Amino acid sequence: MRPLALETSCVYDIYHRKVRLSLMLARTHNVQSLLTVPSVRAIVNGPEQLCALEIQKDQQTVLEHPKGELIDEQRDWRELRRKLIQLNMADKKAVSGWLAAAGYRIETIEPEISRWLKRCRAALAWCMTVDRDEFRKATATAFSYFGRIVFPQEQAKFREAIGAPMDVDARVLQTFLSGFKNAPTLRAWFCWGPDGQASVKVDVSTPMEALGLSMHIDRGFTAVQWRQCRNCGELFEPKKKKEFCCCRSCANNFTTKRTREKVRLVHEADERWQKLSQAKRKKLDRWTWIAERANENCSYPGKSIDPAWARKVTHHKRG
Repeated sequence: MRPLALETSCVYDIYHRKVRLSLMLARTHNVQSLLTVPSVRAIVNGPEQLCALEIQKDQQTVLEHPKGELIDEQRDWRELRRKLIQLNMADKKAVSGWLAAAGYRIETIEPEISRWLKRCRAALAWCMTVDRDEFRKATATAFSYFGRIVFPQEQAKFREAIGAPMDVDARVLQTFLSGFKNAPTLRAWFCWGPDGQASVKVDVSTPMEALGLSMHIDRGFTAVQWRQCRNCGELFEPKKKKEFCCCRSCANNFTTKRTREKVRLVHEADERWQKLSQAKRKKLDRWTWIAERANENCSYPGKSIDPAWARKVTHHKRG
């Protein structure tokens, strides 16, 4: 009898974003027949109990232990990940609220817990902003460094290998990239709900692991990539391909500042043109020369200055 592999083509819509991915539920060799089940939801199941945080003796490691009262509600891990990346760590009330929403039982926020949360936030932020191909390479590198980033020299080599900045903790970043202790194999359940719709439920042990899994699903199966606002510098998730500012106000401010700088650079280039000798001017096109000089010093990204726009700006000044 021919061996049968069950391959499930899932629609990941737990965060209201439909994404197709494949989960191989059975591994066999020389398989020629596949059973495909389309439009199946992939749901991330977090721990059923509140998690306590235990500070280790080195004062740098924090362990998550599911223990306490049961949690009935289904948490939106993608939304919790977004809130963590944008969380104001100086606001203790906001930090406490986020920990409670994620499923942590915290009586007092110790400095070690705040530092641990900052390290997790920095690692998630880097993973969500790096280029997709670079993210895949970083994930592969993280597996090769498993258990090898204990000392500072090894951590520096790991950051250099994946292009991560020095302010991102190498051990936390390696943990998120490699999928904590259980990845790349996680327990999943294929089932039907009361509505008759099939689902694949993936079990995770801790809230932070659930955030890491949501990050891997978004980076591996979607085009989601966070950006840094060109005006205020805050990280945000763009809804459009050409969206580079976190809000309309920042977009307007950025456009205004960029336009003012371009106008200033055109005027400065025009003054340099006036100082050129007549012999040099005859060999050059004025507006092309001014546009090229202005573009050389422009610090804002975006559309470059063209000769027609430079001419318009110069004539407007004289008018």
